[in-house]
Amino acid sequence: MSLIRHELEYGWQNLDGHLGQALTKILIAAGEKDDKGNEAKMQFMQSAYEPGSYVELHAHDETEEIFYVISGTGRAQVGEEQVTLTPGNFLWVPPHTAHGITNTGTEPLKFLIIAYPQYYTNWDDHKIADGAPAVK
Repeated sequence: MSLIRHELEYGWQNLDGHLGQALTKILIAAGEKDDKGNEAKMQFMQSAYEPGSYVELHAHDETEEIFYVISGTGRAQVGEEQVTLTPGNFLWVPPHTAHGITNTGTEPLKFLIIAYPQYYTNWDDHKIADGAPAVK
């Protein structure tokens, strides 16, 4: 497996807890190996949320995440705090911290996510509340 890839090689997914057209491409997943046997320990994703789309409020036991906004606008709830997301913003979410993102704009909200360690388990183990996070 080459260390250089292009995002067009990957398809969009509508992952559990991501509602509306809140789509994600998993570009690198933990456990992937290069041709020398080096193994990824993190997850790297690209997301695009259409207006009104969101991920439900949730938290990860061990995983920390970094979100970097490429384009569009939105709101994030992180713990009790609400923040506006615009291009160039990045957001760090420590483990055990409730968080959710909603596209509050009129164009797609596009962002990158780095998660370490990868957190794929049952969505119900992470979800805190049904529906969109607060976007005051």
